[in-house]
Amino acid sequence: TSVSGVTRWLTPDKVAIALSDRFKKDDHFWFTVFHEIGHTLLHGKRLTFLDNTDRADERTPEGDRSEEEADAFAAQTLIPPEHNAAYRRLARRPMPFDNIKAFARQAGIAPGIVVGRLQHDGALPWTHGNNLKRPVRFPHNGPAEDQPQ
Repeated sequence: TSVSGVTRWLTPDKVAIALSDRFKKDDHFWFTVFHEIGHTLLHGKRLTFLDNTDRADERTPEGDRSEEEADAFAAQTLIPPEHNAAYRRLARRPMPFDNIKAFARQAGIAPGIVVGRLQHDGALPWTHGNNLKRPVRFPHNGPAEDQPQ
């Protein structure tokens, strides 16, 4: 399916967040985590959110703004506002990749997350920088090759 995450309130005090392993890279995984957390903090407790990457046909009970708000929450959590000026400078000149690595160190985040944001914002082609994204392993995928079973 095209679903990356789901947020559903089980009771007024208990929420469930489910994530798929659709893209299996750190940029997409952490954005989805914080996007779903954004729904829990910003939107109604009686709503269920099924999030996919095709926003053209998506409608929610609160209208399209709830997805935009959750996206903004995730983006601001991953790259906090105090790093906006440095990020804008990086977006104007993301290459060489050492620029991305230096910004990631300064902001205290993984370089793959920065690459994903630059790609999303159109500052870096989707084909560039993917080697800086780390794979995310989920328990159902089994142990890594270098780990005993």
